[in-house]
Order: sequence, then structure tokens, then C-alpha cells
Amino acid sequence: MANMSNIDSEQINSAVHQLDEIVAAIANQVARVKEAVAALDKGWVSGVKTEFMSRCQRDEEAMQEMLEQFREISLQLKETAADFDKTENEILSDVSALR
Repeated sequence: MANMSNIDSEQINSAVHQLDEIVAAIANQVARVKEAVAALDKGWVSGVKTEFMSRCQRDEEAMQEMLEQFREISLQLKETAADFDKTENEILSDVSALR
């Protein structure tokens, strides 16, 4: 945060790219956990199975919600970068018109 006054759309888009990669990696891991839990569900017989499966379902729903929030942040950052470029171009055009 030391040099936040020099942010440009390229830096914003770079951060978006990193965020999108992280979201994809987390989504991949969530899918792998879901597959493992589904495999466990098929053969597991226990008195705690119902509670465990219920907890896994709630956890997966929470992870999906978190991923959706990250995707929304990514979209908003992309829009911010586009707005930044548009505003910068408008300012440059206005300054050029003054010359």
C-alpha cells in the first residue's frame, strides 16, 4: 500500500488475473474434496455419518459462496480498470483540446 497513488489499469488487471487464478485453484480443491466426500459416503457406515455429511454440505455451500464473492470482486475490479482507462482518456482528450 506504500505506492497506491500510482495505480493504473494494468496493475488492476494484473491483480484480477492473480485473483482469478486463486479462485480457480480453490474451486479445483473444493471439487476434489467433494469427490472424496462422495466416495466416502458410498461405503461408510457410522452413527456420525449423517452429521459429518451435513457439515461437509454446509462447508461446501460456504466455500461456493466465498468463491462467488471473489468472482464478483474480480468483475468489479475489471470494471474499475475499464472506468479508469475511460476517465484517463477523457482527461487526456480534454487537456489536448485546451492546447
